[in-house]
Amino acid sequence: LSSSATCTATTTMAVFAVLFAAVLCFTRGADASCSGLGDGACRAAGATPNLIPDSTLNLTEVVWHWEPEHIYVGSPSILRLPNSDILITADRFGTGFTTARNLSVYRSKDDGATWEFVTWACNQYWSNVFNRNSSASEVYLLGTTTDSASPIKIALSRDNGDNWLEKDSAILFNGTEGAKGFETGPTPALFHQGRVYRAVEQFRAPYAWGRDYEAVLLSAEAESDLLDAANWKRTPAVPFNTSWIPSSWPKLENPGYLEGNAVAGPDGHVYNILRFNTRPSVLGNKAVALRLDPESHTLQFHSIIDLPGGHTKFVIHRDPVSGLYVTLSNNNTDIKYVDERNKLVFCVSEDLFNWEIIETLLEDDTGLAPDDSVAYTGFHYVDWHFDNANKDIISAIRTAYRGANSYHNSNRITFKRLSNWRTMLHTVITLSLGGVALAPAFDPTVHDYSGAAQYNVSTIKVVASPRMSGDDVLANGQPVPPEGLEVPFSGTELTMSIVARSASGEFEGRPYNFDIVKAILPGPAAIVSATGVGFESKRFGSGVEAYSNRHYTFEGVALQLQSGFNFTQLPGGAPAGSVQIHGEAQTAGLAIAFASYSGSKSLQANGWDLQAQLSIGFHYTDANDTGMFVVTRKVSKGEVFPVHQVGWPGAMLLVAP
Repeated sequence: LSSSATCTATTTMAVFAVLFAAVLCFTRGADASCSGLGDGACRAAGATPNLIPDSTLNLTEVVWHWEPEHIYVGSPSILRLPNSDILITADRFGTGFTTARNLSVYRSKDDGATWEFVTWACNQYWSNVFNRNSSASEVYLLGTTTDSASPIKIALSRDNGDNWLEKDSAILFNGTEGAKGFETGPTPALFHQGRVYRAVEQFRAPYAWGRDYEAVLLSAEAESDLLDAANWKRTPAVPFNTSWIPSSWPKLENPGYLEGNAVAGPDGHVYNILRFNTRPSVLGNKAVALRLDPESHTLQFHSIIDLPGGHTKFVIHRDPVSGLYVTLSNNNTDIKYVDERNKLVFCVSEDLFNWEIIETLLEDDTGLAPDDSVAYTGFHYVDWHFDNANKDIISAIRTAYRGANSYHNSNRITFKRLSNWRTMLHTVITLSLGGVALAPAFDPTVHDYSGAAQYNVSTIKVVASPRMSGDDVLANGQPVPPEGLEVPFSGTELTMSIVARSASGEFEGRPYNFDIVKAILPGPAAIVSATGVGFESKRFGSGVEAYSNRHYTFEGVALQLQSGFNFTQLPGGAPAGSVQIHGEAQTAGLAIAFASYSGSKSLQANGWDLQAQLSIGFHYTDANDTGMFVVTRKVSKGEVFPVHQVGWPGAMLLVAP
């Protein structure tokens, strides 16, 4: 059959499938009909997709496919239409997928809350969906004709994606001798300086995935007839050149690039930013930048760049408001894995070549062990656009989640909205609160903290720098100057809110919240020094090495003891008499020590008092997580006192740094 006949036959089958699915949905439920007939039948029969149940990720399911059939869904692309509907397109792949390579089209009429299958675009694959007029009903697809090296095909719907007629499609470029055709992914159509650009890859013999792709950039006058192949031109194909790889890198077995993005650089030139295949090396997080030379109309090597997730497919857009480049990608975080897609991160760049992770958007919540999570969960191949006057981001995600047989073999396409995305940019990149111990330690992506200050603190000095140059930082509504702000702390508790906002006040980030308390002690802590033998003065707190001859660490240290103290670190199990510690009070107040249970009993017998509240959870990380007990004693200025040593753990004294 011709493509047209195939499409007609497929459409007829779809009508039959819808009727058959209606019976199945009534008799067996929507999921049963989906499993055998695919998404179109079940959606049309009235199944209502919604947020994925038993999930914390706020993902709306667009389509799901029954995993045992070995048919998977991938290559999503997304577009907001002038009539406010949202379209998502997707492909099928897998060993069970033996029918025509037709692209599925889905529509949401309620801003992404629910989705319905619309139709197929016949003999269309690896395609991005785009339009060129914000008020017209014309929608385009540009990709290949099938899931292997094949011609570049463009298709047009004249009714907002409802119908894709064969007469409204065209082959733009065919393969050549030695290069059967092209492969690609749903990467963006760039409209720039009166032309539309699309990056694709020519696939050349001997057709090794990841190595034998050659970068090509297609373009046409933006207002020309895009269905006329004569209006399109292409750059000469550029194979990956191994001489571009730094000599300091380990040998890569199959280096190459694919799935390029046409992007306008800050210099006005068009760049092709390509996914860099470094597997099986664990380098990852790299991409290749080629620059279009306008005189010769050729792609020329620019650089290899650090881009989180650059080893997997990504999409880059430039924010028309801030000028920042944005991508949602799969950052590789562990050298144990060569293809880690179970986390999705939000990244920005000011210049297209230097990227920074702003926040983790999605992370596996199934409870799988780390190895299994990497093996079976994926939030990848994300296509996305700015939305709602560029305030939000809407995204379509190839999703392997809760039932997928591998991270690659995605069982769902999902939709997610990122509202007010710029609030993530307006953050504090560095922050210190003088004299306050924080839990957790400050991280720009963490917004809620507990803190503890010394008993005699009357002010806390806030020093902070914003991520975005030109932003202001406010602490409890007061501007924080570069030299810092002294915030009064008169009581025993202080709640502080710190926020970064644009100088204009138009954009304000999510606040950082701090609940700070003063030390819980029966009196003021004395400033103490130590003399003796067999110990060293080391910084005190959770996570520090507890003993000089072991790799045990202290954990669960009360926040009130993590600010402004060192401790007398000693070797565990020291011979009797080899460790001798005497404290000397520089000021009057409470001396603070700690020991194991038996050691604390000995100290209590010699005039020390147990502080049970400060001891809860305090331990060192031997096989038994042995508990440590905090004790105090009143001392006068100039007083010298012994710290008795008992048992393997001994007893340690908190001293001035």
